[in-house]
Amino acid sequence: SRGNARADPSYKETIVSEMKAMAGGYHEKVADQQPRPTGTPPRTGTPGSSYIGVHKQPQEGLSRVGIHVPVGRLVPAEARAIADLAEKYSGGEVRLTVEQNIILPNVADADVASLLAEPALGPGSRLSVAPGRITGNIVSCTGAQFCGFALVETKANAVEVAAKLDERIELDRDVRIHWTGCPNSCGQAQAGDIGLMGGPVRKPNAEGKMKAVPGVKIFLGGTIGESGKLQLEAEPDAVAIEDLVPHLTEVLINDFGGKLKPEFVDEHKQALAQSA
Repeated sequence: SRGNARADPSYKETIVSEMKAMAGGYHEKVADQQPRPTGTPPRTGTPGSSYIGVHKQPQEGLSRVGIHVPVGRLVPAEARAIADLAEKYSGGEVRLTVEQNIILPNVADADVASLLAEPALGPGSRLSVAPGRITGNIVSCTGAQFCGFALVETKANAVEVAAKLDERIELDRDVRIHWTGCPNSCGQAQAGDIGLMGGPVRKPNAEGKMKAVPGVKIFLGGTIGESGKLQLEAEPDAVAIEDLVPHLTEVLINDFGGKLKPEFVDEHKQALAQSA
């Protein structure tokens, strides 16, 4: 049968040899002309927001400027502003990153100060070259606003929670928080330092009755890079989104060396008690 033929290793070998014969030696010619590496390429850089901000390029007198776009969402006016900055400073070139941010390459060093002073990157703008340790490293799927599979809203919650954590916690390293609205994990929750996967959580309401509310499963310890690994096991207890700030504050303190700012100590204790 056809299925048995495909299971035979010689079947594949026959097909490959016939295709090479039909190509008339073209395959070998192309293979001979392909450039070969002369050694192991160096691995440089670190994951996360290390490309955000101003960085020197190898080319003399040029820099690249990484711009943070909160959860990768641009409104038309912001997209036009980015296009204008590219026309003015980077020869019309814009590069997009897997973390949903923007890089303007080949900016003349002499023009960097002017670029950073542009209103599109200034106070009041969502776009920034110096976001917080957490805000600058959030990744989010589309979420329930526009996706029928998502079980929770992700992007708005991601921005709000990150802003509150940056306000409360001092960190000496970036922390990548990945949000995904459902088990399909378009936001790659298993790859984040902290991964949040949406789902319902049962919690008592004001009358003491258990009620389903938007919540997340939490994954801790995913990594990316050359030796990256996914964290496939979630923490035992899911957390309601309304209780995430005090819960993640504890995670950042205990697992990531964060320090709670003194002015938030009393508020944090109260929030922990209410979420228990």
